[in-house]
This record gives sequence, structure tokens and C-alpha cells, in this order.
Amino acid sequence: PPSFSGAAEFFRDFILVCNSPKFVRHLRDLLVGEVTRLNSVQLDIGDGSHGVSKLEDSLGWEVTEAGGYNEVLVDQYQETLITLRILAKFLGFLESFAYTDPSELSSDHVSVSVELRSQTCVALDVARLVVEAQDSGRLVLTIPWVVEFLCQLDQAAHQLPYYSGLYTRLASIYQTRLAPASCLVSPHTAHFLSLYLGWLFEKKTFPREVLIL
Repeated sequence: PPSFSGAAEFFRDFILVCNSPKFVRHLRDLLVGEVTRLNSVQLDIGDGSHGVSKLEDSLGWEVTEAGGYNEVLVDQYQETLITLRILAKFLGFLESFAYTDPSELSSDHVSVSVELRSQTCVALDVARLVVEAQDSGRLVLTIPWVVEFLCQLDQAAHQLPYYSGLYTRLASIYQTRLAPASCLVSPHTAHFLSLYLGWLFEKKTFPREVLIL
């Protein structure tokens, strides 16, 4: 199950103990801005001499004619991805902790919450960023932090129409673009993203019916 550990656990507890709506709002705005910036950062994928044009193809770990892979790209990617995952986890936590309940909510309670919250806008248009990543060949950078964000959502949030549409898109990516027979991304990237999405799909609150539809 998703959890906070180490330094992340300390900062989560700090947010809870400080009990400051002003601080939480400013922190949420900063997280949205930083996630958006890092998700669109330009990484060094080389000069294209080997036919490499997209990030998720560039991280296939194939050996180049020079006898190695693009170490600069790998270092940039890993540092950016780790930062994005941490920031997105906290953003998801801030989006849902006001609605989080340790006990399972009744269906009536969930329905009321969904109806009320469907009228509000999300802090970050995650669905749009997934579409842009799919079009630009950057799913390998975007999907991991999106999964971290979604795993922090509360029970009712998973049934909001906005996230239902996003789940359908992620299921489609999983079943088509990342399928073993697909040649749209490198096998290493497909395996990596399939594991990430599989973890999300196994979450108790995930609407499994989208995998069938």
C-alpha cells in the first residue's frame, strides 16, 4: 500500500500538526507549479544520430555504437523522476486528506461526496498532462508520478468523473501501447510502466471495471 517513510513521513506529519490552511494552500500551489515545470523539462536525448527522437525510446538501454548508453540522459531522468514522484505524492495527499476517513465510507456517503466535489476544479489537470505525454513520447516520465498522485486519493475521489476518464485512458495505454506485441515503446520502458500501472490497478479503491470496458 502507498505510504510515507523516512523524511517524507516527517514532512507529512509536519503538515498535519501545523494545522494552517494558509500554509497548506500555498504549499499546494507551489507543488502544482513545480510538478508542471519538471514534467515538461527538456532532457538531453542526444543529437538524434541513432534515430532517437522520443524520451521513452531513448531510455531503452540499448548499447550505442560508442559502446554505452547516454549516461547524462539517465542521470537527468532519474533525478527528475524521483523528485516528481515525491512532489506528486504530497500533492495527492493535500488534495485528499480533508476527505480521508480511516473507516470505509458507505455508498450513500460516497455518492454525496462525489456529487458535491464534481462541481469543483482539480488543482492540477493531470489528465491533460497524460495526453500530452502520450503524444510527445514522454509517458516514461509522466506515468510514474501520476500513479503516485492517484494512489493518495481518498475513497470518494476515485469515483469522480474527472478521474474516471483518466483511469480509462491509463487502462487503454496499459492494454495497447504497453502490450508485449506493441512496438510503440522499448520493451524495458513498457515493462517498467506496466509494473507501475499494475500497482495502481491493484489498489482496493481502483475501479477495476475500466480494465474490462
